[in-house]
Amino acid sequence: MIMRFFRLIIRLFLFALWTMFIVPPQLIILFFTKGNLSYILPRLWHRGVLFIANTKIIVTGTLPSDSHCFFVGNHISSMDIPILGSVLWGSFVAKADVESYPLFGFLARIQQTVFISRKSSAAKTAQQKIRTILTQGKNLILFPEGTSTDGTYVEPFKSTLFSIPIEMADSNIVIQPFTLSLLSVEGSNDLPRARRNLFALTPEVEFWQNFFSIMSLTEAVVELQFHDPLTITATSDRKHIADQSHKVVASALK
Repeated sequence: MIMRFFRLIIRLFLFALWTMFIVPPQLIILFFTKGNLSYILPRLWHRGVLFIANTKIIVTGTLPSDSHCFFVGNHISSMDIPILGSVLWGSFVAKADVESYPLFGFLARIQQTVFISRKSSAAKTAQQKIRTILTQGKNLILFPEGTSTDGTYVEPFKSTLFSIPIEMADSNIVIQPFTLSLLSVEGSNDLPRARRNLFALTPEVEFWQNFFSIMSLTEAVVELQFHDPLTITATSDRKHIADQSHKVVASALK
């Protein structure tokens, strides 16, 4: 426990230094452009966070190179954003309460995250922001479960936001499923609930608890698997596409 505590303190210090180094130039870049150039430093920041936390990722599958994507997949930890952000260019879609998180809400905003509210009036505004980002040819990354799990199962996907890429199917948008699988924690691929929960963001655990827990681990290994993109048309049914995406993501869970 003492070693975990000291490891956590050292890593939080490094995390703070790394963040202070990246944020000022990112703010300057955002002042001039919110195009693809504005994703370079966030991607570098995400890689640095993974290095500090000693969270290793194994990427499998192939990403499409000739289209922009609506990425959908499962949510297992507070480290999912750095894992995906270290590989992908794009903005995330998050619940509205994330915007109020100390520090992380600010970091999410300068990543150009779209915050979704359950209030119908605010939801319409957020959906329009999603349309705007997709129209600009940018990628969007979404966790359609609307929650997180311990990584042993995938909750059903909420279908509402799937309607947006379907509306824009003629713009060469594809729905790109991905699966996050926890492979090992502290050198062991034997993952009983107690060890898995050192990394997993279960519904009863607060974001900060999970983040501190991961930062105190010696290491963790996560697989990020990309699946074949789903072809959509303007007449596709959003619930069917959401169910199809869910089956692909869940079937690959380790």
